Amino acid sequence: MKLTKLFFVMALIAILTVGCKKNDDDDVLTSPSPPPPVNGLVGDYVDNYSGAHTISASHWLNGNLGFTITKINSSDKYLIAKNDSSNAYNADKYSRFDWVTDSTGDLYYCQSAYDKDDAAAAAAVDTADSTSPSTTGCGDFAWNQLTEFDEVAGEYTDNWSGSHTVSATRWQNGTSGYAITKIKPDDDYFVAQNDATNTYGASKYSRFDWTEDSSGNLYYCQTAYDEDSAADAEAVDTTDNSDPTSSGCGGFAWTQLTAFSEITGNFTDDWSGTHLVSATRWLMGTSGFSVTKINSTSDYFVAQNDSGNSYNADKYSRFDWAKDANNDLYYCQSAYDEDDAAAAEAVDTADSSDLTGTGCNGFAWTKLAPFSEAIGEFTDDYSYPHSISAARWVNGTNGYTITKINTSDDYYIAQNDAGNAYNPSKYSRFDWAEDSNGDLYYCQTAYDKDDATAAEAVETADSSELTEAGCSGFAWSKLATYP
Repeated sequence: MKLTKLFFVMALIAILTVGCKKNDDDDVLTSPSPPPPVNGLVGDYVDNYSGAHTISASHWLNGNLGFTITKINSSDKYLIAKNDSSNAYNADKYSRFDWVTDSTGDLYYCQSAYDKDDAAAAAAVDTADSTSPSTTGCGDFAWNQLTEFDEVAGEYTDNWSGSHTVSATRWQNGTSGYAITKIKPDDDYFVAQNDATNTYGASKYSRFDWTEDSSGNLYYCQTAYDEDSAADAEAVDTTDNSDPTSSGCGGFAWTQLTAFSEITGNFTDDWSGTHLVSATRWLMGTSGFSVTKINSTSDYFVAQNDSGNSYNADKYSRFDWAKDANNDLYYCQSAYDEDDAAAAEAVDTADSSDLTGTGCNGFAWTKLAPFSEAIGEFTDDYSYPHSISAARWVNGTNGYTITKINTSDDYYIAQNDAGNAYNPSKYSRFDWAEDSNGDLYYCQTAYDKDDATAAEAVETADSSELTEAGCSGFAWSKLATYP
């Protein structure tokens, strides 16, 4: 059962039994009946003030302001969220977001609370009136309309082998990141603040223009990159998109973006390892790699190892990939400890003609199997949000890095985040199952073990009693797709 359920019982009766639940938002427990699905709230959006929004079940990102969702009331259509510590305003306070869809299908939201001391106080601010959201009802103002944005969102390589992941709120180009604060869809440009960790122009402001040619090919120009303010960056309106292949971007051609999906997605490997791969990141259990170059012709990545990796931190790796005659996907980490990207790229030792023998530095390549059984955005019986990938399980303010997936017996092994309120850095086991209707359930069978082996050994979940006592004497938690 979920961790927060467990600690409600710990606090009240000091019985350590998996399956009980604490509502860490200090709200009363709700009925265990599953919430109805939410329509149209997860995704990338632009609002009627050109603000950028990316919304999942666990997080709402509005430009460079973030909100960690701790409760979703799908019936009354509101969220409770803790403001991120890094927010410029009301850091670590609590907010309430109400949403509504009008008769024409347009989506609106109202941040009816934004500076409350706890979740209960935020939930009590029930002042949004959805009668006429386009004109009034959010305090003395109209609600904010959200329009879906997908013009540029996606995974790409550019014509210099650069890697890009783009959403409504983030542009990641290799190890350089940009927090998008404004979108002008009609004029085809973003304004963004450069990340403080960027090698060039740290914390400055950029402008990204995009365009398509007559064949539908996508191009972008970073028109500004080191301005002191968002207004200064937006004012740099110098692009000419009449011939993006040869000119118009500061005297140079625009940069072409080509959609990349050959090795992106959620995977498990031959050793039950977990992989989440995008054009800019490879997350492999607790080890992460920032992709700096994609060679789509020769099928390899060059990536910098994360500073927090247990082995070869900050070194450089090369990942080759290949498919066999059955279209099964394999990879080889042919370099893993080189001092720079050029040295990693030069390690061209992977032999794709011998995937299952010794073609990866004397060993077999690693097979990647697509994984989607318990992946997605969900709410549970108690209105708590869950965002689950092959690499991460995020439940409100609690996160878990998945280190093993057993697809035969349907369970994850995960390390609890160091920042979790309970049992930080310990290990958990999550079992999942489906009932005869295809509804998804989970049980947090272990939650405080000292290592992964001990967590995996806790095999107490009974999937034949999902709604009764199959999770250590309690019902399993039902996950409803969100939306």
